[in-house]
Amino acid sequence: MVVSDWNYKRKIFFVSFLVSCCMTLQACSHMSGSGSHLKALEVTEPVTIQLKGAAGDIHQTRFYSHSYSKNFQSGQIVKEKDEIVDFTLEEKIARVNKAGNITLTATTKKKDGIVDLHELAFPEVDEVIEYLYTPQGKVLKAGDYPDWSIFYVPPMPLPSQPVSIGDTWELNDGWQSMNNGIPLTVNLVGIFKNLYACGSDRCVDIEVSGDVSVAKVLEAQMDFVSEIQGRILFNIDKGAIEWSHIQSREDLRMAESQTTVASCLISQLINNEKNSVAPLKCQPGSETIELTPQ
Repeated sequence: MVVSDWNYKRKIFFVSFLVSCCMTLQACSHMSGSGSHLKALEVTEPVTIQLKGAAGDIHQTRFYSHSYSKNFQSGQIVKEKDEIVDFTLEEKIARVNKAGNITLTATTKKKDGIVDLHELAFPEVDEVIEYLYTPQGKVLKAGDYPDWSIFYVPPMPLPSQPVSIGDTWELNDGWQSMNNGIPLTVNLVGIFKNLYACGSDRCVDIEVSGDVSVAKVLEAQMDFVSEIQGRILFNIDKGAIEWSHIQSREDLRMAESQTTVASCLISQLINNEKNSVAPLKCQPGSETIELTPQ
C-alpha cells in the first residue's frame, strides 16, 4: 500500500486553499484513452478494491503537480501564478491488525519546486506523518492534524463491496479549512472501467469525477464552481495506486473579484528495481486524460 497514493486526494482538494485565499482577499474535462497498450483481463467475478499491505512494505511514488491561477478585479487580471512541484513520497507500513487496518508513515524524500506541500496536504521533506487507514480508506489517524481537517477525508472513492465493470460508487465527505474554518464538502463518483494486467498483478481502471462545494450558509456570499476529473490505475493485488492523473478546475467569484484555478496532478509508483520512473508531466486544463502509465 502506498500512502502517497492515498494522499493523492489531498492534492485534489487543494481547492480548500483556493477558497481560503479568496475569502482573505475578497469548464468540463473529457477523459479518453482505452488503455489499449495494456492487456485487458476477463472479469469472471466481482473484484474487491481496498487498501492492503504487509508490515515492512516500503513504497515510493513520484508526483508532479502543476497549477495555474488568475486573480481578477472588475474584470481585469491583477495577478497570475504558475506553480510546479515534482516530489517523491515514501511510505512504510508499520503494522496491519486483524481487521486489516493499516498503520504507516509517510515522508517526502525529494522535492523540486517551491510549492508548500502542506497546501497539498503532503508532508514536507523529512517530515514524518503517521497514518491509520481502514481497508475501505477511512482515515482514523493523520499525525497530529485535527480530525475535522482535510487529512481525514478518505483518500479516494472505494467501493464498500466487490464490484464488476460498469459499477459505480460514491464518496461524500466534509472538512473545514485549516486557514479560516470554512466548511467544505467533496462529492466524487468512481466507475470501474476495466481490468488490466500489471505485470503479474491485476489493476482496475477507475474513472473519477465530482466536485467540491462550500457550506450552504456561504453560497449567498460567493459563486463557487468546482470540477474534478481523473483516472486511477489501482493494483488490487498490492492494494496500491500504480498510476493516477487528476485534473481540477475552480472558479470563485465574490463581488468584483474572481479567482480561477486549473490544476493537474499525476503520480506513478516507482519500480523498486529501477528506483525511478520516466519524467512525469501534465498540463492544467487539459481536455484529455489518457490512461498512459510509463
